[in-house]
Amino acid sequence: MRTIFLSFVLFGFVSALIGFNASAQMHQDREGRWLNDAGGNLYGDSTQNWRADPEQNWRADPKQNWRSDPEQNWRADPEQNWRADPRQNWRGDANDDDE
Repeated sequence: MRTIFLSFVLFGFVSALIGFNASAQMHQDREGRWLNDAGGNLYGDSTQNWRADPEQNWRADPKQNWRSDPEQNWRADPEQNWRADPRQNWRGDANDDDE
């Protein structure tokens, strides 16, 4: 009985996390750069840095990494952090490579 209860709790928690990040998206601009909803990319310019490409690096995708979502992390918003603007900084501002 306890196992079933814990399974439901875990399922509810995971469902809530997935549903919470469902609105975050990435898209490509005219130059082919991957950008988040705010027009930035925490990992830099995806045309010059493979870590900024969400197809090659899951951390660059805000659906899979909350740090890349500008609604949850101010550092991913180029209006609040110039390093998140791929037009100004090809390297990005992600310091979570060790995780």
